[in-house]
Amino acid sequence: MAKIEKREVIQKLIDGLNLDVGIEQIPLLLDKTVRPVYVINDIPQIRFIQDNVTGDNSKDFTVPAGKMWRFLYGYAEFVSTATVGNRRIQIQFRDGTNLLWNSVALNVQTNNSTEAYHFHSSQGDNSENTAIRHFIAVPERAWLEENQVIRFQDSASIDATDDIKIRFFVEEHDRTLKRFK
Repeated sequence: MAKIEKREVIQKLIDGLNLDVGIEQIPLLLDKTVRPVYVINDIPQIRFIQDNVTGDNSKDFTVPAGKMWRFLYGYAEFVSTATVGNRRIQIQFRDGTNLLWNSVALNVQTNNSTEAYHFHSSQGDNSENTAIRHFIAVPERAWLEENQVIRFQDSASIDATDDIKIRFFVEEHDRTLKRFK
């Protein structure tokens, strides 16, 4: 699919239409003429999403209506309470109540500790490089549709008041454009 980036090229296309309409109608007429070659405004947006609310061991993030996400990178800081137990942090892609995909940290986190988790899109495996740094692989080409969910959580759910803080990046596409219909 060709990409039109130069303002002059777009202006020539508009001038060639011989339009005698108001400016607000030009996109509708261009839609019929140019869209088969190039989807106007179909530029993915890189979104940074975070949740620093304390006192919960699970966080869900829902893909907004009309959007599509590709997970790029995420970071979590998990602070465990004094409640004894082995926590194991995981990331899930969900469709309502159905689990689509899941990846779990290799090592556990014990009580009264703070550890860092890196969620990266790659074809590699999960790894650990120190006792408190965990690397969890996410499928490189995984796309989430509207209303699907990314969940970060302690898979053992030892203490609901453990604290997980999340920051992550997604590539977001607008599914309302004709290209996706």
